[in-house]
Amino acid sequence: MHEEYEKQIQSYIPKIKEKVNILHFSTGADSVACFLRLREWGIEPILIYDYYLPHIPMVDNYIDYFEKKFNVHIYRLPSEFCVRWIDNALFQLPVKAREDFRNATTELGFYKITNNSNRKSILKALGLKKEQLVFHKGIKYDDGCWRRITIMKNGVYSEANHTFFPIASFQVSDIISILEKYDCKLPIEYNWLGVSFEWLESRNINFIIRDCPASYEYIKQYFPLVDVLKYRNYTDVNLKTGHKRVRLANMQKFAIDKDLYEVW
Repeated sequence: MHEEYEKQIQSYIPKIKEKVNILHFSTGADSVACFLRLREWGIEPILIYDYYLPHIPMVDNYIDYFEKKFNVHIYRLPSEFCVRWIDNALFQLPVKAREDFRNATTELGFYKITNNSNRKSILKALGLKKEQLVFHKGIKYDDGCWRRITIMKNGVYSEANHTFFPIASFQVSDIISILEKYDCKLPIEYNWLGVSFEWLESRNINFIIRDCPASYEYIKQYFPLVDVLKYRNYTDVNLKTGHKRVRLANMQKFAIDKDLYEVW
């Protein structure tokens, strides 16, 4: 644990307790660790999951797991990937797909969704000003050079965006410790690559086809030409890197038991 960043974090806790706390809850290890830290501080954040598609069975399963585990409700909002990929006709029959999507969503403005527009929607729905909220994100100081630079430059709290990083001081060993402390599982993807699912890509597609066939068929309803990805499988390349091997070795044991749910 980074001592200086941890001191900064502790100094902000009294201030953020006075605000409405919102956690971008990806269901990954870092966001789960964020939630557990906030709860230890007596903070019950609003949990928001930005979905790639609305009800992928594998995602529904572990959202159900976390809701029951923590006795919370997880709100779902469309991510930029959801609307951008469909609007750009990715893995679709282009002209028809784009027409259908625009015709169905123009009035609602879904194709204009960004992370910032989602934040504004949250504020409007809650009847709050941005100064009254704190958005939490699971960013560690050792996640990579860009995140390290962000924390070095802005500290553990970004005044401009009202964004707080509860685990900025954490290393992977700290993530493992807090997950073990609360006997908490992670999504099934941690059994494949040691990371959570964000969107369909060449490194995870064959795992989904193999272990989560219902999820794959659901995804194909939106992206019917996605089969092409399985021929560009970069899983072996990813797992040959030292970082990926270590992450898988550390996190694989936390993957949710497939027998817990019937449909994947």
